[in-house]
Amino acid sequence: ETSSLMPVVLFDEIGLAELSKHNPLKVLHYLIEIENCDVSFVGVSNWRLDASKMNRVLYLARGDLEASSLQETAQEIFHSKLLMKYPNRKPPKKVRKMTDKFLRILTESYQEVKFKVDKNHTQDLYCLRDFYHMIKKFAMKCLEFPKNLHDKRILLKSLVEPVWRNLGGPFSTAEQMFKNIQEKLRVTFRDPTPGPLWLVLENLQSDLDSRFLMIVTKQRSAARILERVASERIPNTRLLVGSKFPDDIDHEDYALSMVKKIIDYAEKGCRVILEDLDLIYSSLYDLLNQRYTLSCKKKYCRIALGPHYNPRC
Repeated sequence: ETSSLMPVVLFDEIGLAELSKHNPLKVLHYLIEIENCDVSFVGVSNWRLDASKMNRVLYLARGDLEASSLQETAQEIFHSKLLMKYPNRKPPKKVRKMTDKFLRILTESYQEVKFKVDKNHTQDLYCLRDFYHMIKKFAMKCLEFPKNLHDKRILLKSLVEPVWRNLGGPFSTAEQMFKNIQEKLRVTFRDPTPGPLWLVLENLQSDLDSRFLMIVTKQRSAARILERVASERIPNTRLLVGSKFPDDIDHEDYALSMVKKIIDYAEKGCRVILEDLDLIYSSLYDLLNQRYTLSCKKKYCRIALGPHYNPRC
């Protein structure tokens, strides 16, 4: 009723809904016609929608960041974490100069490697989220050596885990990153390559703000091995395996019971390993993307399953 308020409907990841065989977005056709639209509507997607929706809206596309923008973003992320270690939030000039140079080379190497992977193997295997989390983890590792960050080898040592955790994969991306960086810095550095199991355990154990992992394996025994090893080092580790029985898969009560278990484990601070729970992964969208709301020093997120909706869990 008041002119100062503008109601807006924000539909995040609208492209995922279009993948459904039931075509649920068809109901929007009438609602987003200009003459029928009572509120503003914004849809966010990682890809184009079909023409029946695109010709009813104003389409805005965001391209890849330019090298200068990506480098500036990396510097802002890095220094926002690093400055906490220095008095008056001002690092020594030689540290600032070396870290800025290192971040420029790191950004260039990332773009070169990503271009090769996109061209020769898989398009968009790595994205900005991988890059940003690599920079964040790199900054946290550098906090262990605040007085030696003018040393190239210290910076390379701090970069090993962040690169392997965020850019490791089947196309030797991490190895190529280090090769490019060493060539640009004109320095030789040798450090043991971290193994997959060590990286997974470090993610679960030492870094509570890290991203959740999706582990793709060829053997079904991987989840049990991970549960056994993790349980030896990390208390309160739980493994949830989905049922393959048709009566369970098609029954909403079963899915709801599994969601309740996950909520209960999360509230108790447990590490949870999920296997074959495809029927509820979409319900955990906000949880898996760490889209939390902070209230009274506690984190909350939305979990929905059909008509069952829990906005605070």
